[in-house]
Amino acid sequence: MVDVGGQRSQRQKWFQCSDGITLILFMVSSSEYDQVLMEDRRTSRLVESMNIFETIVNNKLFFNVSIILLLDKMDLLVAKMKTISIKKHFPELPWWRSG
Repeated sequence: MVDVGGQRSQRQKWFQCSDGITLILFMVSSSEYDQVLMEDRRTSRLVESMNIFETIVNNKLFFNVSIILLLDKMDLLVAKMKTISIKKHFPELPWWRSG
């Protein structure tokens, strides 16, 4: 098992660890929809995670690798959604629209 760093500066090292892997466990904090990256104060952490996951899933290196997406901190997500609207951060999602 290898735990790779998540910061942008660490991501190039991921591919050095990719040889011979059979499983990727991709963990995402579900409650970070309103938080931004340390290195880019305009990009949502959750959006960044979604983009990274899409890149990994579509990468030819991982064609035969099982990939599990694990959303954690669901308790924090439920509590946060009571006070901070997710609509503000994801207005394009149809299930958040009224009508």
